[in-house]
Amino acid sequence: MLSVLSAEATISSQDIPPPARWIDLLHQCGIEEGRRTVDLALGWMALILQMITRTAKSPTFINQEKQTEITPFSSFTFRKSWKHDIGFFFRLPIPKKTGKGKDLSPFFPTSSSGSTCRQDEMLSVLSAEATISSQDMPPPARWIDLLHQCGIEEGRRTSIDLFFANKRKKLRKGGSKHKSELKDFTQDLQFKKLMTDETALYIDVSKRKGPEEARVKNPRFSLEEVITGEYEPRLFNGSWISDTEVTFRDPDGAIVIYNARTAEKTIIVNNVTLKPLNIQTYSISPDRKYVLMSHDHEQVFKHSFTAKYKVYIVESEQTQPFLPDMPNAVFQYVVWGSKDSQLAYVYRNNIYYLNSYGNGAKPTALTQSGEEGIIFNGLPDWIYEAEIFHSNNALWWGPDGTKLAYAAFNDTQVDVMTYPWYGSYEDSTNVYPQTIRLRYPKPGRPNPKASLWVADFTQPFPVTEEVMPPKDIQDHDYYLTAVKWIDDQRLLAIWLRRVQNSSIVSICQIGDSGWMCHKHSQEDTNFGWVDMYEAPVFSKDKRSYFLRLPVADGKAGHFRHVAAFDMASDRKDFLTHGSYDIIRILAYLEEDHSVYYITTLYGLPEQRHLYAVKDLSSNHPREQKCLTCSLDEDCLYYNALFSNEGHYFILECLGPGIPRIEIRETLSNALVEILDTNSDLEESLSNRALPQIDTFKVPLKGGYKATVRLYLPPPLRENEIIKFPLILHVCSSPGYQLVSERFHIHWGSYLASHKNYIYAQIDGRGSGYQGDKRVHELFRKLGNIEVEDQLVVTSYLVSKKSYIDSEKVALWGWSYGGYTAVSVLATENDVFSCGISVAPITNWLYYDSVYSERYMQSPKPEDNYIGYEKSDVSIRAEHVRGKKFLLIHGTADGEYMLMLFLYMNALMIVLMIAI
Repeated sequence: MLSVLSAEATISSQDIPPPARWIDLLHQCGIEEGRRTVDLALGWMALILQMITRTAKSPTFINQEKQTEITPFSSFTFRKSWKHDIGFFFRLPIPKKTGKGKDLSPFFPTSSSGSTCRQDEMLSVLSAEATISSQDMPPPARWIDLLHQCGIEEGRRTSIDLFFANKRKKLRKGGSKHKSELKDFTQDLQFKKLMTDETALYIDVSKRKGPEEARVKNPRFSLEEVITGEYEPRLFNGSWISDTEVTFRDPDGAIVIYNARTAEKTIIVNNVTLKPLNIQTYSISPDRKYVLMSHDHEQVFKHSFTAKYKVYIVESEQTQPFLPDMPNAVFQYVVWGSKDSQLAYVYRNNIYYLNSYGNGAKPTALTQSGEEGIIFNGLPDWIYEAEIFHSNNALWWGPDGTKLAYAAFNDTQVDVMTYPWYGSYEDSTNVYPQTIRLRYPKPGRPNPKASLWVADFTQPFPVTEEVMPPKDIQDHDYYLTAVKWIDDQRLLAIWLRRVQNSSIVSICQIGDSGWMCHKHSQEDTNFGWVDMYEAPVFSKDKRSYFLRLPVADGKAGHFRHVAAFDMASDRKDFLTHGSYDIIRILAYLEEDHSVYYITTLYGLPEQRHLYAVKDLSSNHPREQKCLTCSLDEDCLYYNALFSNEGHYFILECLGPGIPRIEIRETLSNALVEILDTNSDLEESLSNRALPQIDTFKVPLKGGYKATVRLYLPPPLRENEIIKFPLILHVCSSPGYQLVSERFHIHWGSYLASHKNYIYAQIDGRGSGYQGDKRVHELFRKLGNIEVEDQLVVTSYLVSKKSYIDSEKVALWGWSYGGYTAVSVLATENDVFSCGISVAPITNWLYYDSVYSERYMQSPKPEDNYIGYEKSDVSIRAEHVRGKKFLLIHGTADGEYMLMLFLYMNALMIVLMIAI
């Protein structure tokens, strides 16, 4: 601390620019910009020197750049100082006769940037009005760099001259015995102690909060709060049971029916009855006589579970086991039919039917071929559940309840994977590990055989018959992707060839040769893949249906839009068009000839809004109307659930503000009832230090732009020079979207709020909801373009955002994000110093067939074998050398499998050899 200022002086470059070397040293020594520093010399040091050293020797400093002498003051000199996490230490020459002691200088660290503090070279003298600042007179780049590194805050006063101005107390004499508590001298810096040894005097200044801490008034997130879901909003938990009635669990936990037309609310099962049952799901029979309730869930895979069931009898208000003869039975799926109290259930991979519950009827077995892990009836096998249906069932009731369609899956030819299952520590009956066998198809290997069946209940005994696929696909390896009843006699089924570049929409009905499907429309692509996994929405008269299909928009490529199909012909008309993606078609309302759908907006892929478009039979065909764009400026992300005939809908505002749930009337868009506002969550968050959120675009190759979101620490201010670590969350899976306006308090929120880390998310090329062209950039070359974009954008952020500490940049990802994370680390770059990879894919040959072949095609030599080899992350393992890498993988991960984990272990061995 080698400059002497008057009592009113502050460090600044605004009026008098100091020498570059002086400022360099300020940076290296952790001097904060705008803080009062060297007026300490006038106050503390002059007095202390007079009392202890009793010397008036005039110091001489040498300007290292100009080699000129400067005599800033006549009574003392500073030799060295150190910044420690508990204070500043100033070293002055003291005669040896003052006492013996140890030179403590080796214990004091250098600055956080690794540079050595050399305050004996800080040789500038400023006038009384000088302050350190970069606003009006820009100093050399190095000057500012060092200020930033050392946390110097612009425009801040330290008030160290407080003691000099208020000389209220004298220090004791005593040489090496000299120790005095100085906290009473100032309430600003709270000097704690001073000590001497035979060579120096040390002043310990307590660490105080900087302005970045002082401005954060509210408590920050704790890790426990985030991981336990304390800030998770309540979402809609019910379903429509008619065109006007909706059932849900109210805030007290009771099961209720609300009539949107009459505003009448009826309690079906009160919370007192439900509380001891620990109910997890429920459904009401069509005749309102029974409530089916599941409990004791055991998760199987992502969507599937087994459970026990009870039935609540509404009239008697009694509860009984679902099947009284099997009170402790565990079922895979149970569902009411379309009329009265009929139902179907799946038990041990077979389907059973009950014509009417509660009248003593016995269940009828519709299938008998079920075999655990091999033959699945009414349930998807592992690959169909994970990649195609995203559901725990494959049953579809006909509208009048006389027929039940179901899918069956034969995994006999599928290769077996095994992995260990260690059970629960609390389960004393399961002390030995088990070996789980799973039929897991991989690229180029046999897939399960899917078949579609219909059970007819119009005969005295149910009759089941297989539904034959269209002739165009019978001779190919294919997938069944969607099923929906058109009316009581016709079924619509969508089929996809294994190569996933051709999909067929078929109409199925019974004829002289039994149930047959005939092609109605077909969707093909020459580059990329066909994405048709949703059943269509039908018009009320069943003369047309509506699907999302890609349509070209000039050079911008193809975007998903609403296509109307005429059932009597193969005519297809697009009702919407433009450079934005329709997300989901929800309903068709005959009265106003409108299709209702959720969509992004042009240039705003992170938003979701509810729209309606007129069909071609309207007086204003293709006219669009947004139902949510002007409802609430704090809500930009909506979802909707329409009643059975579409006259009412549940509207969920899902963010970015606090989510809320309401019922609206469709034709008028009028508010009917507010079901939940999550007001308790809003109150809780009002008392928390929330991250600041900054969303913007960064240019990429090919004219694309990446969408970037930064979760910034609460105290961060862009015009300041304090730097923060950056953690990048990566995913990059084709079609996935990280940055959206949906409300979510997550691990990144905690890191930004509690740890003062910057948490970043980047949607580059390959990300979803911005057209097929962007997504298909990854086709046949995973692990290439998306990895490049994460690197390019992060480099941009580090270079353009002055508040990012370039020496503390990390990334992490899960699943595909884990693959991206290790792929980024395995490139030659100096952007990231460490990374975390959770359950990563490492080689697409070892992942499942549906996913790998969709994006990479076949691994055969005549197809894309080279692409698979290039995407193998182990071939670049040596580039991880010198970087910190953490691998996390569960041995019983049902989706990413032990083989991937073992392959990752092999990769780690390669890494260790490389290192």
